[in-house]
Amino acid sequence: MQLAHVARGLRDENPGVRHNALRLAEGFLGRPEPGAAESALNLVLPLVADPSPYVRYQLAFTLGETTDPRRVEALAAIVRKDGGIRWTQAAVMSSLARDAGELFAQLIVSSAHHVPAAFLGELVGLIGAQNRPSDIDRVLAHLVKIED
Repeated sequence: MQLAHVARGLRDENPGVRHNALRLAEGFLGRPEPGAAESALNLVLPLVADPSPYVRYQLAFTLGETTDPRRVEALAAIVRKDGGIRWTQAAVMSSLARDAGELFAQLIVSSAHHVPAAFLGELVGLIGAQNRPSDIDRVLAHLVKIED
């Protein structure tokens, strides 16, 4: 399978084809060849604006296959758009083996977009379970601002 085939699938008019192309793109996101992962990521990131929640749901899973910092911004955009969909919440959470604190920071900084309290609660729970002091400090700093 070549990345060009995946790229064609990512541009297909059928959301089911785009969904499956995202799954295929995951194999390219971890490739060690120079530029392969970067090229694949550049193809999948625009799907954050895909009109289909089904495609954005798969994108949340797919983004878990990369460590590129741009994935956090994309996950935040997915939460802002589809945060009320329980399945999408689970997909986003599954992609946060790292950067949960960064996602929290991006979500709480903008009051223009409603983020479901239930999702934020689960995210804070994940941050606590991961026990990374810098992430916990972000949550505590936000809570201090709320009380002031």
